[in-house]
Amino acid sequence: MVYYLVPPDGKPANIAPSLKRIKRGVGTNGTIPNGTNSANGVNGVNGGHSAHENGATPYDTEAEPDNPTVVPTEMLANFHFTFLIRDPHSSIPSYYRCTIPPLDKLTGFYNFDPLEAGYDEVRRLFDYLRKTGQVGPRHADYTGNGTHENDTNGATNGYYAANANKGGVEICVIDADDLLDDPESILQKF
Repeated sequence: MVYYLVPPDGKPANIAPSLKRIKRGVGTNGTIPNGTNSANGVNGVNGGHSAHENGATPYDTEAEPDNPTVVPTEMLANFHFTFLIRDPHSSIPSYYRCTIPPLDKLTGFYNFDPLEAGYDEVRRLFDYLRKTGQVGPRHADYTGNGTHENDTNGATNGYYAANANKGGVEICVIDADDLLDDPESILQKF
């Protein structure tokens, strides 16, 4: 889903006009800087991946420093983020099957675009949320007793953490394989 909030290929992001606080009232014109009242396209792109030629931003609105999304940081702060991770060897073929008959009619997806997997965009958002303190450094399954029952990869019953400690907003990352193996336990913890 993050793919639709972050311009592709590391391009800069400006706040989406539909999410921008628009001044209204006496002395203001109440329109978005590009003269429209709405945005079209996905992840700031109108008509495809080439809309950001020469590093141009997707909208004629201001950007927020380091924010890789078209969503204002103030709005991002209202969400509790959970990152569901899945091995690309499983997720990409699954996504592809949804774009070909017979599933394409059911899903409405008729085009397979590997860029829409969004791995780069998810990482850019995760790094930004860590940098701004909107996630981390606390591990989602941290009990506060000073111990973690992690395996050698840092896994704790389906959750993963970097620099887990007592303070800060939790990082909630769920491995899809763990969720499929034990949905009841993972959902209870979630």
